[in-house]
Amino acid sequence: MMIGDKTPGWLRILGIVAALGLVGWGAWEKWTNSGAGPVERALRQNDPSFGEAVIHLAEGPNFIDSDGSQRRRTRLWCGRVDGRVDGRVAVLMRHSRKWTGVSVEEVASGETALTDRARWLLSKCEGVRP
Repeated sequence: MMIGDKTPGWLRILGIVAALGLVGWGAWEKWTNSGAGPVERALRQNDPSFGEAVIHLAEGPNFIDSDGSQRRRTRLWCGRVDGRVDGRVAVLMRHSRKWTGVSVEEVASGETALTDRARWLLSKCEGVRP
């Protein structure tokens, strides 16, 4: 406290509470936007054909694209979908700069006609156990 500072005590306490609230809010947003939950929600929004099927996901290895580049804030998630003949799924997710969550970049599912890119994404998930 500086000499001559006439700031009321309740105003100082209010400032401290507001600062702690902002830090807590940021930590809560970061925590709720991590893990497989947001990835599963984004996957279901992107592809409604998954319906109510149980999706098991695990974070894959560091994702390096086929051209050798590594895009920031991009992560490969690997998993399987219960109740499907070939339930393998690879999801390339992108975390936004803000704390607004994740978005789906690409989905490779064993149930669809596989392109070369989809086969390559699924091959990156080999050995990952959801």
